[in-house]
Amino acid sequence: MQFFILFVGAMVFVFYQFVAPPVLFNPAPLARLRNGSHAKELAGIEARHRGAFEARRAAADAFVGTEKGTGAASVAAGEALRAADASYAAVRAEAVALVKAHDRPADANDTNYVFLSFVLAHLPTGLVGLILAVVFAASMSSNSAALNSLASTTVVDVYVRHVKKDRADAHYLAASRVATALWGAFSIAVSMYANRVGTLIEAVNILGSLFYGTMLGIFLVAFYLPKVRGTPVFAGGILGLASVWACFAFTNLSYLWFNVVGCVVVIAVALALSLPISSTPRSSSPAPQ
Repeated sequence: MQFFILFVGAMVFVFYQFVAPPVLFNPAPLARLRNGSHAKELAGIEARHRGAFEARRAAADAFVGTEKGTGAASVAAGEALRAADASYAAVRAEAVALVKAHDRPADANDTNYVFLSFVLAHLPTGLVGLILAVVFAASMSSNSAALNSLASTTVVDVYVRHVKKDRADAHYLAASRVATALWGAFSIAVSMYANRVGTLIEAVNILGSLFYGTMLGIFLVAFYLPKVRGTPVFAGGILGLASVWACFAFTNLSYLWFNVVGCVVVIAVALALSLPISSTPRSSSPAPQ
């Protein structure tokens, strides 16, 4: 499934190298600008956008027509394509700047609209409905599973053990509903923050990388180091999370390395705390006569 998603993303990228995309994939701010006082300015940007796209498409056709390799023609075509793409990106940056300057509520980052724009503009009606149904079904399924698992873990591992013991099942059912609502509110708050991170896939990976490495380290210890007990692993998990969050807050380390940092810290701390403490026997002095 991950390969298929990446493949679709790559094909959409290739598609828009040869088929003209909109100057911005988010249609809402464009519609407001067209109906406002900056319509003429937007029209000029769109005209330059069409010209820049045609130049890039011609450069892409020339690059595809050359033989791949280290030949002079291929190198020159590649340089021309990069220059044309830079000019095209500069025109899109003008549109983004116009939206930011005169349409403050709008989201100028339209990366998350690329696939939806492609689906709505270029796929047949029935297939559009099927794809949207698949997207909604997948998101609802994953969200319900996440909320149920979080609420169950909260009630069983925290509430039942440490807050209210030996209560009726109806009481724990009500507590699980409250926990589900609270985790739902927390998820909404996190999603509002994640919307500012960048693309949806990047946001998911950044937030996930804060926890994935630590979880991987715990599972690796459980599978391959059975002699390590729970307390050292718990301490390693706490330190692993702290290390990852410190890297996120205070360093410029790429988020993909957070998985390595968390995993290594968990395993290292768990092993260090599980080593037997050797004590050197004290030398006994002869008893006084």
